Amino acid sequence: MKKIPLDILEQKAKEISRKTLGDYILPDNIFSQLASGVIIDGDDRVFVLFIPKERAKDTIDILRIRMNIYSGEGFVEYIGLERKK
Repeated sequence: MKKIPLDILEQKAKEISRKTLGDYILPDNIFSQLASGVIIDGDDRVFVLFIPKERAKDTIDILRIRMNIYSGEGFVEYIGLERKK
């Protein structure tokens, strides 16, 4: 089976992020600090939105989306925000 390129997985992860974050409270002071990264985990790529800190262990994850490199399927693995009422 052929691997799906990282840029295509990233685009799908962004779409999932936009849809998901609409249901959560994302204050402007957090939004302005967000950074993103990718973690390689076997056949998955985990796209992470986070607030960077001086020490890596102090970084705060906001959203994690796990994408499979073969199927292109993705799901939200973690959300560190309060849901809108």
